[in-house]
Amino acid sequence: GGAVLNSNGELVAIHGVGDRDEEGRKNGFNLGIPIERFGTLANRMGVELNGQVAAIPSNTKRKADDYFILAAWKNRTEDYVGAFYDYSRAISFDPNYAEAYTDRGRLKIDSFNDPQGALSDYNRAIALNPQYYQAYYNRGNAFYSLGNKNSAVVDFQKVIDIAPNSVYGLISQGIIYLEKGAATEAISSFNRAIKIDKNDIPDIRIFFIFRQKFRQRKKRFLHRHFAVIK
Repeated sequence: GGAVLNSNGELVAIHGVGDRDEEGRKNGFNLGIPIERFGTLANRMGVELNGQVAAIPSNTKRKADDYFILAAWKNRTEDYVGAFYDYSRAISFDPNYAEAYTDRGRLKIDSFNDPQGALSDYNRAIALNPQYYQAYYNRGNAFYSLGNKNSAVVDFQKVIDIAPNSVYGLISQGIIYLEKGAATEAISSFNRAIKIDKNDIPDIRIFFIFRQKFRQRKKRFLHRHFAVIK
């Protein structure tokens, strides 16, 4: 394991293990051993560090980032109650923590069926960072779950405005257009998503099918009502 440094270039941990994709690239979580714990283990194993590890304050308190990382890990290991409390602790330490509000909101809707509570967290995150497109994406999903498709499509459009290459923003927008019967708009959203990335998302092929079905439906409609299809 390599060194894990803080923003001041100080050694704070030793890298342990991390998630990797099918091609061996790091993604997801990366775990490390805190340097004070590493020092204790090294001493027990008879490893002489020769004073090369900086002293760690004996009463170091956790900060907002620590609770945020703990919450993310608990969420991943399905300790949803623990994750909720740690996201809340992160926010109590830093009331301007937009990412913590967003992730807590997603937890509320995914694990506690509380879309209204999720909306409150997403609204706060967006107020703190109006360019945080992940908060708009999650709020769009919350609006969708509440049946407010008009507000959802506005949020998905905001995602696309901020991050034009957001495949999930385009797909989500296209699905709503599909359900509203707006074939032309749905096809446009799906086409853009496919153009950006048709390989890394296995289910993107579904949207090829949707696109073709819409074209067939539009052609049948015109033929039935105007008899001008060639």
